[in-house]
Amino acid sequence: MKCPHCETGIFTEPGDRHFEKIEMGSTDDKYFIWTLEYTQCPACHRFIIYLATLTGFDTEKREMIYPRKNPYPTCPVEVPDDIAQEYTEACLILPIGPTASAALSRRCLQHFLREVVKVKSGNLIDEIKAIISAGELPSYTSEDLDAVRRIGNFAAHPIKNEQTGTLLPVKPGEAEWNLKILQALFDFYCVQPAKSKRRRDELNQKLTKKQNT
Repeated sequence: MKCPHCETGIFTEPGDRHFEKIEMGSTDDKYFIWTLEYTQCPACHRFIIYLATLTGFDTEKREMIYPRKNPYPTCPVEVPDDIAQEYTEACLILPIGPTASAALSRRCLQHFLREVVKVKSGNLIDEIKAIISAGELPSYTSEDLDAVRRIGNFAAHPIKNEQTGTLLPVKPGEAEWNLKILQALFDFYCVQPAKSKRRRDELNQKLTKKQNT
């Protein structure tokens, strides 16, 4: 496994266990046994904590409760820190609060379009139209970006377009879609240009070294 803190490959066994048996007479299962398991990463020395739940005699569920696992890819280091924080928060809250996640990801999208892409500030629909009209993005990414407003049903909820961080009802899949388009934009505007620059720098270093020999 990889440490969820430092992402170093590690192999560890759970440490001490604490048991708690709770009678649940109102359910078919006679009891739950909750087991708190923890281990420590040998690389960064930070703790990893799991909650294991045994119901009845043979059904067990084991979940990492610290650190909270991000269900989506980690934000690339090339993305500005303030935007990366908004994206990460939207990812972490998704399993328990898709409405809040969608609000955070809409705000993150608008923040990214203004700060990184440098579109003229307006409402979110106009900003999306501006980046699509610029013709920089691949067609499939442009179509996915335009789908943000259709899936979010901005026509019925214009406040999503005007006050992007507002909590409003979401359709199934809306929060997930917002995060996926953010990942695509991060890759196009931040990751790939950085990779291209590194390749050019390496080539220039080789050419300079060759000229000096």
